[in-house]
Amino acid sequence: MIVDAHVHLFPPRVAAERAQYVAQDAWFNQLYARPGVRLATMEELLPSMDAARIDCSVVAAFPWADQALCEEHNAYYRTLKSERLARLAVVQPRARQRALDELRRCLDSGFAGLGEMNVDAQGVELADDDAWGPLVECLVEAGGTLLLHASEPVGHDYPGKGRNTPDKIYAFALKYPELRIVAAHWGGGLPFYYLMPELGPTLPNLYFDSAATEYLYDVRVFPTAIAAAGPERAIFGSDFPLLGQDRSLKHVRSAGLPAETLAALLGDNAASAYRL
Repeated sequence: MIVDAHVHLFPPRVAAERAQYVAQDAWFNQLYARPGVRLATMEELLPSMDAARIDCSVVAAFPWADQALCEEHNAYYRTLKSERLARLAVVQPRARQRALDELRRCLDSGFAGLGEMNVDAQGVELADDDAWGPLVECLVEAGGTLLLHASEPVGHDYPGKGRNTPDKIYAFALKYPELRIVAAHWGGGLPFYYLMPELGPTLPNLYFDSAATEYLYDVRVFPTAIAAAGPERAIFGSDFPLLGQDRSLKHVRSAGLPAETLAALLGDNAASAYRL
C-alpha cells in the first residue's frame, strides 16, 4: 500500500471566493493571495492518486485562525466519503470548549485526527497547556493523531515557514508521550538532533513526514533522517497540490533506499501513525 500522508483539499467555495478568505485570514493571505497558487478539491485529488498509483491519502485541513472557518472546512471533509481518504480535522485551540466539541464531533464522524495545526497561523503556542491539554486528552482517548506544521530554525525564508521549531515540538512531545504526533516537513530538522543519544528513544510516538521535501532539502535527507530517527519514524507526504504526487514519489525513489525501508516510508509507517 502506498500512502500520501500530507495532502490539502479546500471546499469549492474557498476556491470560488478566494478573495473573501484572503481578507479574512492572514495566514491564508500569505499562502494563497496569488491567484496562480493552486487550491485542490477531491475531484482533482483522486485522478492524481490514480496516476501516481497511490492507494490512500491523508487529507489535512487548513489552520484557520477563526473557529467558524475551521468548522466550515471540517464540514466539507465530512462530505468526502471515499474509502481512499483519511481525514484530519482542524480547530482553533483558543476557542476552548467550542474547539473541543468540534474535535469530538469530527472524531465521532471517523476522522483520523487533527491537523495540519499551525501555531503561527492560529496564534497559540504549543506551551499553552490550557489551550492544548483538552485537545490532546481527547485525541489520546479516541486514538487520534496530531499533525503539526514544523519550521526550520535556519535556512531560507518562504511564505508559511513560521517559527514552530524543533525545540518546541520536542518539548511538546515530551509533555504528551501518549499522543501520536506527526511533525510535518521533517519536523523542521528535528530528526538530525536524534544523533544526540538522549533524544530519539524517548519519543516512540513521534513521527516525521516528508511534505515539501523538494523545496527544503536535497535527496540526501531521506537516508540521513531515516538513519538518525529510525526507519519506523519517517512517513511519505507530498504536500499536494503544492507538489505533484507523482513527482514527489519519483523524488523519494531516487534516494536509493533499501526496499524494506522504502516500503515503510511509503505506506507502513503512515498506516501505523494514522491507524489506517
